[in-house]
Amino acid sequence: MLKKIILLLVIIVTGLLIGYYSETIYSFIWPDNGYLTAGEKQGKDKGSVPESNFITGEEAVDRVKNLPYLRNLARVSELDETQLSFETDREPSEDYPIWLILVKERHPDKIPDISYYQVDAVSGNVLNLDEESLKIEGAGLGMTRQEARDIIGKPKNTKRAYDQVLKEYFRTDTYQGMIIIYDGDNKIVKITVSEPGISGLGRVEVADSRKDVIKKLGISRIARIDALIYNPIGNKEIEYLVAFDSEDRVKEITVQSVLTDNR
Repeated sequence: MLKKIILLLVIIVTGLLIGYYSETIYSFIWPDNGYLTAGEKQGKDKGSVPESNFITGEEAVDRVKNLPYLRNLARVSELDETQLSFETDREPSEDYPIWLILVKERHPDKIPDISYYQVDAVSGNVLNLDEESLKIEGAGLGMTRQEARDIIGKPKNTKRAYDQVLKEYFRTDTYQGMIIIYDGDNKIVKITVSEPGISGLGRVEVADSRKDVIKKLGISRIARIDALIYNPIGNKEIEYLVAFDSEDRVKEITVQSVLTDNR
């Protein structure tokens, strides 16, 4: 015991002489004290980006308007009488420096389509989903059955059935808490997760709250009471759908080709 006290005193004196403690010594003397590493301290000293450096709401709207997909949509709307409107739905803050832009497509004969776009308030870049990132447990749309099995392993059971609507055979592989559906070419067209512990885009999992999902993925372009739907800009044929139960917690996560969303 005496030796340990003497060693401790030597460490303290040495630290005082050289003017600082290493992280290891500091943790040894005062464990679990919230000590910041050099990188963390630099980030804390630097602080958040001040709001004076943010682009304006008008600039954020212009960035969204200039997306190739929406420019093309605007040209088409002149022919079919669709009206497009853009407005800021949420302003950025130092904690969350993102402009949220609301886009409404008003059609003459149906309910308006509402989409959300997120713009980085510092760089001005419109945030987008990379199709390659729309995977669950490493499996993604278009992947072959063999490729998926190489990653996930052998399914618990499998079945093949003919779809009368799509006029095509589909195969369903069932895993613990997850199903994968393949088209007639044995390529993935849909993946659904229904149990916790299986993470997908942004590490979202079943049982996460709606707030958890928004914190991890941001606001979806399509928001429903029972689901948030994400898709790459200009590609509505691919969906990343997060469905919620009555308590607003995730009950299912699905990545799918919209052409097969009736399955």
